[in-house]
Amino acid sequence: MGRRIVDQARRDVGTQERTWRNDHPLFDYYRVLGGNNNRPSVRGWKDAYCAYGVYAWHRQAGLKPNVPTLGRALNWSLHPSKILLGRRANPMSLNRLEPGWVIGFRFGSQNHVGVIEESYPLYATTIEANTSLSGSVGKYKTNHEGVIRKHRFYKDAAWAVDWRGSPLSDTVLVFTIRKRFITP
Repeated sequence: MGRRIVDQARRDVGTQERTWRNDHPLFDYYRVLGGNNNRPSVRGWKDAYCAYGVYAWHRQAGLKPNVPTLGRALNWSLHPSKILLGRRANPMSLNRLEPGWVIGFRFGSQNHVGVIEESYPLYATTIEANTSLSGSVGKYKTNHEGVIRKHRFYKDAAWAVDWRGSPLSDTVLVFTIRKRFITP
């Protein structure tokens, strides 16, 4: 199931914001699928979409994670499989990491999530939505944020969680909603 999640995330790699305000039809789809009203805030920006992207990739893979307030990145850490990374990481826990696990970060007061694409001894390649090009893998059209592949060292991450055992879900509705925003 982890490879299916990664395959769904890979479909979106390279999609970037249009005006630095979390705007693109794909990101609107992520938020709508996650139950967000998708209205701009008072500053004219739409809500952050990293956690909504992770949710969409799981749903497209046929899973329905039971994440409370799934648009909040930190809530993805609320699972019994959680392992701590950063300075608390150890070789035994790092050996458990596999493609499709959700990986979380804390940058100051902000939380962020993505999915592990491949796991290596000291770092992972990840696919993340609503992220910059810093540490990116590959070439991108603009320097805007978007769905980006990255190299992330475990020492810089906070935690990882395995949501691959979530209840199964039909994908027909999910892809019907996606088609309203993105033409294949």
